[in-house]
Amino acid sequence: MIVEVENLGSIKKGKVELKPLTVFIGPNNTGKTYLAYLISGLCEDFLFRKYIFSPVRGKRKPVYTLSERVVSDILEKGYAEIKINLKDILAENFEYTASIFRKLSERPILVQKFVESFWKFLGGDKKEMFSNLKATVKIPNIDSRNEFEEIVYNRSGHIITHMFYEENIMLRAISFKKPKSYQMDVRLRLIERKIFSEDKQEINDAISKQIDQFLSRIILFLLMKIILQPILSNVFIFPAQRNALTLDFIKSAINIATREEIPDEDLIVSNPERLIKSKPILKFLRMVDLISEDIESEYYDIGQRLEEVLGGHLIISESKGEEEIRFIINGEKSLKLITTSSMVQQLSSLALYLKHQAKSGDLMVIDEPESNLHPEAQTRITEVIAEMVNGGLWVIITTHSPFILEHINNLMKAYVVASMSEETRELVLDVIRNENALLNPEKVGVYLFTKEGIIEDIKRDYIIDAESFRKVSDELGAKFTELLLIEDLYKKLIGESDDSSV
Repeated sequence: MIVEVENLGSIKKGKVELKPLTVFIGPNNTGKTYLAYLISGLCEDFLFRKYIFSPVRGKRKPVYTLSERVVSDILEKGYAEIKINLKDILAENFEYTASIFRKLSERPILVQKFVESFWKFLGGDKKEMFSNLKATVKIPNIDSRNEFEEIVYNRSGHIITHMFYEENIMLRAISFKKPKSYQMDVRLRLIERKIFSEDKQEINDAISKQIDQFLSRIILFLLMKIILQPILSNVFIFPAQRNALTLDFIKSAINIATREEIPDEDLIVSNPERLIKSKPILKFLRMVDLISEDIESEYYDIGQRLEEVLGGHLIISESKGEEEIRFIINGEKSLKLITTSSMVQQLSSLALYLKHQAKSGDLMVIDEPESNLHPEAQTRITEVIAEMVNGGLWVIITTHSPFILEHINNLMKAYVVASMSEETRELVLDVIRNENALLNPEKVGVYLFTKEGIIEDIKRDYIIDAESFRKVSDELGAKFTELLLIEDLYKKLIGESDDSSV
């Protein structure tokens, strides 16, 4: 996905192509966070998604047909578990499938409706600030069957719940596909049917046609979610304010302060929108509030490795009827988060997300992951981010850290050298000990936001050209050299003065 913007804050004009790891760097107030938030909001915008899915809505020739046995199971038992080979689907329906993506890629997609409300998305109160904002999305065309198959095989995809309503039938389906596989699993449940006839074959035929339509739509939706990642991904935002918004405060004070009673239903609900107008921060609050230790995500191990950086592990306990997140050190000391180091407070939400919520294909926006971190911890968090990307997550980071950039360079170079032979791989792993952190340069995009309002692509093959950081470092070094010269000159003058007095 390529996003192009004009007049976004201090950005006059620029475009970025989203990669599994997209890095925004540049001076303060150059629009990095604005663009990251705009992309995240766009990916979940209802009207944008409606437009993307429009080519597969409505009735058409099914791309999949159920067997009579499965139809009978659904009618008799009310449910069925179906395994679908997506490679076969692509082989039999490639031209039709390719035409959907070809149509979407024909011209840039204007996203003016979302752009017009972007100031509200940020929680701002001045619409005029973005009155001239323009944004378009370009979807690259994929016309090779091999490329389609490779993307589908490597990525995962899921549709949590999909409903189908007709006059005479109601169906619900949950679908999922693991990475490194073509198999799509569908759990189909019959909620209600109103077709009644003494002719069993007539019932089977009528319902079979409707289910085939329903399944075909689900298959196409899932293929779109996989191939168009991260456009249709679930989005999780870790704002720079996550350190101030300590998690135990979120778990208690926000909920208490925003509780509302629903008349006639004897319910009390939390409505944080009353206090929080910024959608990025609100999403963060909701993400934290929904964390449950009962759920272990497929990224649980990566979350544990992040906890190793923190020097302890996180638990969710109950205190006085309220859930509380605590930090355990050496398996003994239990600390409230507000009493832990700034590093722990900064990264706790990310560790909990990885352990209990993350799903393959998610899009994450992490604003300044280096905040409050020592350079050594910054390099370790870089490897955690690389593992996340290699595991199937999409990540956008904004950063001012030369250490993060340099280590991304190292991880890309390590991937390239390790790919040369088994011998070089062994030698590389003596240097970069975390094999899962080696980064394919094709998965990385790095963009410099300039004070002049331009966005520059600064990645060349597998090297990030971070001239702006080197320039500052060189200037600091030059100033120190000047100070040494002044010191030497003064000592020399003092020495000459002492000699003349003698």
